Amino acid sequence: MRSSFPSRRLLLCLAIVLLPALPGAHLPSAQAQGTLPSALAALLGTDAGARRQALATLRADPAAAREALRTVLQREQPPPEAWRLAHRLVEFGTTEDIPLLLALRARAGTPWARGVYGGAARALYEPVGDATQLTTVVQDFSFLQTGRPESGPAAAGGKWQVTDWSVATYHRNGVPLRRIRQVQGLRGRTYDTREALAAALKRQVGARAWKENEAQLLAGVEQVQVPVRIAGRVRVRLRNPLEHPLLLALELDAWFGRIAVARGAPSQNGAPRATAARIGAWQYLPARGAALVTLPVQLEGTVDRPQIRLDLRLSEVDGPFVPTLHKLYLSHQP
Repeated sequence: MRSSFPSRRLLLCLAIVLLPALPGAHLPSAQAQGTLPSALAALLGTDAGARRQALATLRADPAAAREALRTVLQREQPPPEAWRLAHRLVEFGTTEDIPLLLALRARAGTPWARGVYGGAARALYEPVGDATQLTTVVQDFSFLQTGRPESGPAAAGGKWQVTDWSVATYHRNGVPLRRIRQVQGLRGRTYDTREALAAALKRQVGARAWKENEAQLLAGVEQVQVPVRIAGRVRVRLRNPLEHPLLLALELDAWFGRIAVARGAPSQNGAPRATAARIGAWQYLPARGAALVTLPVQLEGTVDRPQIRLDLRLSEVDGPFVPTLHKLYLSHQP
């Protein structure tokens, strides 16, 4: 008498057909789930043999390896050497992982880690290569002042500098372009005496060029007045017009003034100890996506010149600049 229950062969066929639709069937096996954390731990270790074995384990299931790497890197407190895992995400990741890498880069504790996260983002990005397609990316460029302009310490006045006005004077007086480019490296640095600045100019251009251009170069240097500082936020609204994700580099430059940046310990009044000619940021835009970039800045000008000009330039990371230059004029009268 034949049994009314299905045969073992029929049950096996049904299991094969229905297994992909069962909940959790897309997840790695229990063995893989237990092996991947051990492999990631080995990647953070110092044993070269264990690291090679861990890589072999990850390469056996690239999709599961990517998810395991992302899970660890997305933790609120990633491992101290999480940059080692980010380096491996280059092999298993996709363009969609770039925002995660940029977030890690922004809060990296060391320049080395910051460089690794940035390098991993670069490696996952496929550039457009044509900067002329990006001329409409910047939708708005504005500055929101967050406090009244404040005069700096009187002791800061009286220093000698190569300023933006100095560079303009060199162009008007016919100083060779090569010499102008050489001395622009001193822009923003201060010197106690005119003689100290002259010595720096001589080192910058060389003894022979200094002998030929000394009078013209010294005619452009200036004794700066008491500085005026203004704090605020630069806001840049971006929109991607392409069906292709973008990894963009924004560069903010100050003319007829400077951008103050924190380098090392702050001074007693909390102000940054150093100033820079420019600052930058990276931003990822998905296809047809948009973003608002906010950069807190402290600008520094002088009382005798009431305006600072901010220039915004855009490019793909490691690519040429977009032809469009965005300018913003700000008043800093106290």
